[in-house]
Amino acid sequence: MIIEFMSAALEASSPDSLEIAKIVGAGIAFCIGAYQYNKAQVWKRVEFVASEMRTFFDDEAARAAMTMLDWRRKKMALYKYRGEDDFEQVQVDYAIVASALGTNPEVQYDKVQSAIREIFERYLEFLARFEGFIVAEVVEQNDLTPYLDYWVKLLAGSDEHSPEATKEVLPQLWRFINFYGYKDVANLIARYEEIKPEFKS
Repeated sequence: MIIEFMSAALEASSPDSLEIAKIVGAGIAFCIGAYQYNKAQVWKRVEFVASEMRTFFDDEAARAAMTMLDWRRKKMALYKYRGEDDFEQVQVDYAIVASALGTNPEVQYDKVQSAIREIFERYLEFLARFEGFIVAEVVEQNDLTPYLDYWVKLLAGSDEHSPEATKEVLPQLWRFINFYGYKDVANLIARYEEIKPEFKS
């Protein structure tokens, strides 16, 4: 009915009116196409972010690092991240984590400390990767907020619920970040939260 009405109206119109109608119609079609394209792109981006975050939170090393940051003391299968059948339970606390994140190249680290260093290196590599996605405009900053908000606040030292981690682990962790050149990690955190001045290089 509507199509028939528009056809009849166009037939009754002058040539100029027909040209204007064609231009308006093309403009409307373009806007609809652009809207559908943008909607599809947003959906693809959302799916991409969700997939990357699943990989991040399912990664044994990343999960171990977050556990060590979130718990003052916890018994955990520290070597599980290697994909081996090593489920030895190790008591890990903030003091052990801080000691493992040293920056003196002359220091020899024991089995526990070496594992913790490897775990945090992988964790930081994930965060650096997320910053790379933002810089490359693959994702937008706000896309990551729901997933990383808690961890960003904790790493920036602005989480009031984690005073012990802020005091006992973060100073050494940030020395590790700065010493080994994880600039993308610092840039990512700074996008969302002001990093405590004492943590900056």
